[in-house]
Amino acid sequence: MRGRTTRHGRTERNRWLNAEVGPRDVAVVYGAVVLVPVLLWAVTNPMVAVGVGVLVTMTYTLVRVGTRVVRELLRVRAA
Repeated sequence: MRGRTTRHGRTERNRWLNAEVGPRDVAVVYGAVVLVPVLLWAVTNPMVAVGVGVLVTMTYTLVRVGTRVVRELLRVRAA
């Protein structure tokens, strides 16, 4: 990106204005845009949102514990 200059001809040193936009920056913006309707839905349906949150949390926990158990069983069987 070209260096921006002030009206006095000096190069602007603000790194945020001269930074390149990468894929990670675009992903963060799109992720924030996707979260807006999700948050609005959660505000209008709080009990359903809590239920979905509990379901997701329990599923994540069970997957984590299940993978540890399976890895341990495979280690015991290999030994």
